Amino acid sequence: MQPLLRLTQHAAPFADKRPDMARRRHFAPDQDLVHVSFKCVGDAFLMRPDAYTSFVIASALEQAAEKYGVRIHAFCFVSNHAHLLVGIQGCRLDSFMQYLKSLIALALNLHRERDGAFFKRRYRAEPILSVEAAVGIEQYVHQQAVKHELVERAVEWPGLCSYRAVIEGRASVEASWFDDERWREAGASRRDRARFVRMASVPLTPLPHRVGLTDRELRAQRRALEENMKDVEAAVARERRDEGARRLPKPSSYTTQDPNGLPARRREQKTPQPYAHGSDAQVQAYEQAYAEVMAAYDIASERYRETGVLCPFPAGTFPPRIPTPREVL
Repeated sequence: MQPLLRLTQHAAPFADKRPDMARRRHFAPDQDLVHVSFKCVGDAFLMRPDAYTSFVIASALEQAAEKYGVRIHAFCFVSNHAHLLVGIQGCRLDSFMQYLKSLIALALNLHRERDGAFFKRRYRAEPILSVEAAVGIEQYVHQQAVKHELVERAVEWPGLCSYRAVIEGRASVEASWFDDERWREAGASRRDRARFVRMASVPLTPLPHRVGLTDRELRAQRRALEENMKDVEAAVARERRDEGARRLPKPSSYTTQDPNGLPARRREQKTPQPYAHGSDAQVQAYEQAYAEVMAAYDIASERYRETGVLCPFPAGTFPPRIPTPREVL
């Protein structure tokens, strides 16, 4: 895909950037579904799926979703990266992501006795423009542990993932952690262990096209998701057999892997970040609209840099953070 903003001369500053390296500066005000992904710094296993890490991530998701009104449709956290399918209509995705990543980084940096950056680059966000694309992204999110050859079956992944909850029709994903240190400090007995179990619950919202469906229709959609996953699992297993690959580690082994460890082989980015997910016509229309908005954005930004006056920016854009604007027109 060619740089989207080639359509106008005003878009030149943005066109020089690789699409997979720049944060999206605009979402249409009525945009809802978005696919978000982000990685740990250096691809390290800083989010290894032990009980405490899963509790921290679930707590962060729960708090961030409540604070910013973002709807969580699907997610999967593997040791060094994560994928989310979220609904953001009427919400600020950038504020949600900043808060979510900060909560995770602060808690796990303290837990790992490390400092410095926790996540690699900025998050990626891709609008979803159709029902078919939403279902496809939901499947893609849930396939992460199988796709990266971590486990043979998606339900075996010990980390935080919404797949099992979605196919079982549950409204939330729970994570628990036993605070052994507090329990020992309190000198409590084994009978009192339950008092020191901390719980987090991530609410799951059905995708918009599933709202209002009958129980029978919902069961049919869940079966379709499960059948798709079985096909993916079988294809990955067949490819591994053909290559003569070793058996995969036990799922429980990932909970004790070195959090500072790195993948044995790095996966290179084969294709640039897509601008959106949908039919060819939908994506083309989105590209054109995005280019026009960015042209107006660049004009407003240039005017501000020249005059120091914060003029109106296009609806749906994230203006540059400005400490003390002299005037708002």
